[in-house]
Amino acid sequence: MSVNTNSTSSVSQTTPPPLPTQTPNFKGELPQDVIGHNCSLQLLFATVSDVQEIFGSNYRDEPKVHRMVRSLRRLWPLWMFEGQQEAAALVRVLYDVRSSDAAFGGLVRVTMAVGERFRVAVSRDGIRLALTLLAEHDGDPHFARQALAKEWTNERKIQEFATIFHQWFPLWKASGRRKDREEEETRVAFFDTAMAAWLQIAQDLRLFRRPSEVSGGEDTKQKCLESPDAAGLRRYDLQVWQRRIAPPPASVGDLCVHINALEGYLKMPHLSA
Repeated sequence: MSVNTNSTSSVSQTTPPPLPTQTPNFKGELPQDVIGHNCSLQLLFATVSDVQEIFGSNYRDEPKVHRMVRSLRRLWPLWMFEGQQEAAALVRVLYDVRSSDAAFGGLVRVTMAVGERFRVAVSRDGIRLALTLLAEHDGDPHFARQALAKEWTNERKIQEFATIFHQWFPLWKASGRRKDREEEETRVAFFDTAMAAWLQIAQDLRLFRRPSEVSGGEDTKQKCLESPDAAGLRRYDLQVWQRRIAPPPASVGDLCVHINALEGYLKMPHLSA
C-alpha cells in the first residue's frame, strides 16, 4: 500500500483552531435552517460538522477527508461499520494511510462519528415506523409484534427497509453485491431484529411521556413523541444492530488490505479518497 505521508500528516494539527461562528444569510438563517426536510442534505451538513469538530475549520487536504466521508456514506448500507477496529481498517484502505501517521487517529474518530450519525438517522426513522405500528394496534406491543411476525411479508419488510435507506442514502441501490435471495434474507434478518428493538423503544416513549403529552387524539400524541437522541439510542445499540449488515469479522482484515478487495466485495468502484 502506498502512503502519501506529506498529504495525510498535514490534516492533523497540534491545536485545532476553534470553529468560527456560522454566518447567517440575509434572513438571519443558518445552514441547518434552510435545508428543510431533505434527509440527505441534513446528513451531509451533520457529517461536515463532525469533520470540523475533530480537525477544526482550517486544515489542508479537506477535499480528501470529505471524499473519504462520502465513500463511507456510499458503503454504509452494505457494511454498517461500527467500533474502532472496523473504523481503523476502513481508514487505512480508503485514505491510504498507515496507523503511524499523525492524521490517523483523527480520521478514525471521524469515521466513528459519521457511523454513529448514520445509525441514529436510520434508528429515528425506524422508531417512527414502530410508533405507527403500535398506534395501529391501540398501543399494545404484543399485538404489534404479532402483526410484524405474521402479517408483514418479507416483501413489505424489504420495502420499508428501502424507504428508510433511500431517504438518507440516495445513491444506495437495492441490488447489491449478493445474489438476490441472500441479499433479501440479510436485509430481512436485520429488519426483524432492529424492528423488535425499535418497538421496545417506541413502547418506552409511550409509557414515559410527560403528562402534557397524553391529552388529545392519537395523532396528536404521536406528534408529541420525540425519538431519543444519540446518547439515548446508544443504550439500545446491542439490540438494534445485533444483525447489522457487515462482512464476517474474520474477513475484515483481508477486505481492507487493498482498495480493490473492498471495491470488489461491495461491487462499488471509486471508493478510494
